[in-house]
Amino acid sequence: MILERLFSAYRNSPAFWKIVFILGIGCHLAYVSNLKLGFLTPLSHDMTLFKTHQGIDFKAVYASGIYAREGINLYREGPVRGIEHTVFRYTPPVAIIIGAPLSFIPNAGIAYSVWILINEILFLIDLFLTIRFCKIEKRLLPALSLWLFFFPYAVEIYMGQFSFLTGSLLFWTLLALREKRIDLALCLWIPAILLKLFPAIFIPIFWKRTSPKKTLLALGAAFLFTMPYFLFHPHDLDGFLRLNFPFGGHPLTEPYFGNQGIYHFALAFRQNIPEISGAFLLFPIRAVGAAALLVFLYFCLKGQRSLPLIFSLGVSLFFLLSLEVWEHHYVMILPFFVLYCMTSQRMGTLSPLSFVLCAAPTLYLFVNPNGFLNRDSPSLSLNSSETFLYFAIKPVGVTIFMAILFLDLWKEKAAHYES
Repeated sequence: MILERLFSAYRNSPAFWKIVFILGIGCHLAYVSNLKLGFLTPLSHDMTLFKTHQGIDFKAVYASGIYAREGINLYREGPVRGIEHTVFRYTPPVAIIIGAPLSFIPNAGIAYSVWILINEILFLIDLFLTIRFCKIEKRLLPALSLWLFFFPYAVEIYMGQFSFLTGSLLFWTLLALREKRIDLALCLWIPAILLKLFPAIFIPIFWKRTSPKKTLLALGAAFLFTMPYFLFHPHDLDGFLRLNFPFGGHPLTEPYFGNQGIYHFALAFRQNIPEISGAFLLFPIRAVGAAALLVFLYFCLKGQRSLPLIFSLGVSLFFLLSLEVWEHHYVMILPFFVLYCMTSQRMGTLSPLSFVLCAAPTLYLFVNPNGFLNRDSPSLSLNSSETFLYFAIKPVGVTIFMAILFLDLWKEKAAHYES
């Protein structure tokens, strides 16, 4: 049935979309091949910076599995058994449920390869669900092509990150909610919260569309999965809070090349206006974020607005509210570009533009042609036009998409969406 739908859509699509789809398959294969060949590495700051430590983010979870089994602080810094890794920032269930089983694989490199395979399986599941739930046949090949061309996925698997898993879980959660499979939706939402915390932004929509009781039970389950570990390991709780809720810490006031968020775009723009300090700039950004969050809350609780639009807006707000956004984080919004393509009757020109900007490489090679790894190197000028473009590409893309979603939700009584 699924293959029949795919073949039917392919047969009935214009030649242009057939070519795009085939090129997309080649593009995705290039992303996977890059893990071995590294030919795309110069296009990404993250891949350039960690080209000698591929999978370093995955190894943080792998090491946390070892720490969990041996009773060591999950949030400690430094290598374990010679394994270089970034700092573990997730909740303890991630270490126990994902890290611990994978850590039984004695070689971290092999475990990382297993994680890549898992991500590819997730990718195939997302394609399968797209074919199944795309009701507009002429949109099927374009929707599938969006999955295939998204460059941040190449960065995601290179770093061994968990953002694609989070985005997929939210994609599946939305589909379950639309099918009225409430319990399944709640069960998918819980691990998304345990992975990234920010999916808790959807509490209002679950409160409205399911029931307060079921919402509280789901949150209670997430709490029970997490807090018993912290009760027995209070030092771990200190590390978790310090890493994820740095209240009282000094906010970022200067841009650095790894950050691809809206706040960092504003910091890069400020470089040309020295009278405005980075610390001062934080206040209007947070004010805009708070206002956007209030409007999002209104959309969640008022009326019966489109679930795809609400979920898409909720995920896109991450890029406004978070002060630290890395290129791989954009894979979380990929499923919702696909949903917009699947469900919108009028695509216009701005939504494809927003996708292209978010999907494209940041072209770090043109900012740092010599491949310096030190972000403080004087060779990396933060005042050049190339650098400003580097910081602008993805934040402008996600801002356009966010604006489209706000506008569509605001006028939804006349909108052209499926319920």
